[in-house]
Amino acid sequence: MDYPQAILTNDTTTLTVLLPGAGGYYRGSRFDWSGHVWQAEVAGHTWFAPFRVPHDPEANDGAMGPAEEFGMGIAGLPGPLGYEEAIVGDTFLKVGVGVLERDTDGEYSFGRNYPIRRPGPWETKACPDAVECRQAVTLGEWGYAYVKRIELLASGAGFTVRHELRNTGARAWSQGHYSHNFFLLDHQPVGPDYELSFPFAVQAQRDVSGRLTLGEGSLRFDRPVPAAEAVFTELAGYEPTAAHNGVTIANRATGTAVEISGDLPVQRYHFFATDRTVCPEPFVLITLAPGETQEWINRYVLTVGTGLPQAS
Repeated sequence: MDYPQAILTNDTTTLTVLLPGAGGYYRGSRFDWSGHVWQAEVAGHTWFAPFRVPHDPEANDGAMGPAEEFGMGIAGLPGPLGYEEAIVGDTFLKVGVGVLERDTDGEYSFGRNYPIRRPGPWETKACPDAVECRQAVTLGEWGYAYVKRIELLASGAGFTVRHELRNTGARAWSQGHYSHNFFLLDHQPVGPDYELSFPFAVQAQRDVSGRLTLGEGSLRFDRPVPAAEAVFTELAGYEPTAAHNGVTIANRATGTAVEISGDLPVQRYHFFATDRTVCPEPFVLITLAPGETQEWINRYVLTVGTGLPQAS
């Protein structure tokens, strides 16, 4: 792999983190450029794989690992900063990316690869057990300073993703934030061997009959997900609390699992899967007045063996 990277390692975990910036693995207009993870390895087992093959670093969805996005702009959640006020040809601000061009008079669409007028600069520092990425961008009255730190757990296998976001502009704003959580355990295609456990009685808001079975806090696949097909549904049943910002993905055939948890209240929950990835996506909301800062953390606990964790 020729993309800039940092390898974090301790007694349990090896984490290959893809570094943001010029020549980086991801340079599209949708996802935050920092914090993409090529691989997590524990005792010979793995948790990630590329989402799109072949890979295009400038593709809108060419992300992988715990790829995150600000300002998705769906279902009442805010879009990027300044998009609504911009006219065609004007610019707006996407946190974690930089200054983009509004090239359509339509509503903001997360699936559209907008021209990047000015990528936000990145400062990256790495040590044996952590990588810290910093970005600061201003555009007129809008501005932010952003820090993301990916760090191995001090005890046990896994890692954390710590965030710090400051409003450096003159206007208050809100941004929805989530991790797409592109997981593929031991490179095993997604199907009945995968099971997800939630800390609430999970419900599907779309018809997933014949593809998924949802039980009391669980989600299972009825059949393998065919190539070139995707499964998507919004989820319900959660309360807007941090206690429900979590999930465990397990592969019963390989005995591997990942327990994901966040420390902010969940505002929305999506689920997406293909044959190459299984993606639970809890959303949170960040609201900042000028000068205010929000910190939050996502935690990923990796396990191997029959003692699989439950989300909490």
